[in-house]
Amino acid sequence: MKSANRARARRNAPQSQLPRAVLLFGGLGLIVVVMVIVVFVLGINSSNITPLVSTKDPGNFSEETLPELPRNHIARGQPHEPYNSNPPTSGPHNGDKMVPVDEGFYDELNKQVDEDVLHSMEHGYVIIWYDCTKAPNQDCDPLKEAIRQLMRSSNGGYHLIANPRDGQMETMIALTSWTKLRRLETFDADVIKDFIARNLNQSPEPGGP
Repeated sequence: MKSANRARARRNAPQSQLPRAVLLFGGLGLIVVVMVIVVFVLGINSSNITPLVSTKDPGNFSEETLPELPRNHIARGQPHEPYNSNPPTSGPHNGDKMVPVDEGFYDELNKQVDEDVLHSMEHGYVIIWYDCTKAPNQDCDPLKEAIRQLMRSSNGGYHLIANPRDGQMETMIALTSWTKLRRLETFDADVIKDFIARNLNQSPEPGGP
């Protein structure tokens, strides 16, 4: 009798456990299939997109301190000695009316000349130079918007200027303050904010208009 009971138990066990096992493995299989589909779809959607913020280092360029050139004021258009960096970090600059370039974002339609921007740097400004010819996929709009947002989040853009320098730089971004230069191959908000924090108003006439 006992052997008959064990036999019935063995026959009944698979019947009671089989549906549970099927549901378990079936559910796991469905999750795996969904994950594969999601990864595949995301891969298609992102395959042709170059991220604005690269995962690589923003550049092998360390911050440079350049020798200070004479900061004499010159008349607009007056010839002067060459600057010792590109973009410039010190040297002769326009002094007519003694009004530096206002803080803000400038593009190709209203870009400012070096001699005017240097006057602002003399007053403690930090400049974000950008080269649209080096923007990912030749699309500069995301880069411009990223710079604008960063400026707004940095004390409302106080003493900050963004100015285009298309086709003139070896990197997409260059940061300058008086005698200071940092080049970036990619946009990196943390590096830019750090440069601003350390170099804002570090100039011969800090806090000027």
